[in-house]
Amino acid sequence: MGVYDTIIFHCPNCGVTLDAQSKSGACLLEEYTLENVPFEVALNANRHAPFNCDCGKSWELDMNWAGLKVIPAKKIK
Repeated sequence: MGVYDTIIFHCPNCGVTLDAQSKSGACLLEEYTLENVPFEVALNANRHAPFNCDCGKSWELDMNWAGLKVIPAKKIK
């Protein structure tokens, strides 16, 4: 079993709690939110994307200069 850090976020559609695992950074089994996730942990946030919610929507995390945010998952052709 490997170690990882977890990023907790909420479905923008229904509000249910979702999570993403990251294997970048120190991997100390820490839990972060979108507001406090370190840059090095956020780099690997989409390794299991898309994140499918029970409401039927799919999401991924987008990192830019302003931080990490939840966006609709891109369609795979």
